Amino acid sequence: MEKDSAKLRISQIIKSYFRATHIENSDYQGELAASDVNNIVDKIELLHQKVKLPREVGEELDEYKRGFEHDIDVLDFLTDIYQSSELQKTNKWLYNSDGDRSGHANRLIDAFRYGWEVEPEAKWYVQTPKEWWEDENKPEYVDLDSMGISDGLKIKKYASQFTRDELKKYHLDSDIFKLVPVEDEK
Repeated sequence: MEKDSAKLRISQIIKSYFRATHIENSDYQGELAASDVNNIVDKIELLHQKVKLPREVGEELDEYKRGFEHDIDVLDFLTDIYQSSELQKTNKWLYNSDGDRSGHANRLIDAFRYGWEVEPEAKWYVQTPKEWWEDENKPEYVDLDSMGISDGLKIKKYASQFTRDELKKYHLDSDIFKLVPVEDEK
């Protein structure tokens, strides 16, 4: 049960209880009690947050679960990832997971149980070819501003960050450029 559904159901039960007791101002007392309980419920941290997955993997999971009228278990799901042509993107993500297959499998299991949300898309800085630099010891990066794409920005943290789709759109996925992953800002 979702938190909001639980709050609504608890409020209904409390209000019904107060109405049944015939206490003076029972509607008001019921509202106060329900409000207090809802405030407490709001402070409860969920033990299991939604799992971050690539969009295409999460969408395949949703589609898979919708395809069954009865309950399915996670073992069926994991078996079908390996065998089913309907879960090709999930299969690729799981089995081509740069050595973290166990971690990805655990994320899939948790997403199956607790839900998922889209993980932030990876971004890169684009370093220009060394031949373009004014000083061969100071890398330069591509920047995208209102005037368009320009090269020659010498301070990486002020350069534009590009998603995979943007790299393709601006033809920056060429071998002449070096892609530098954007580290998570903490």
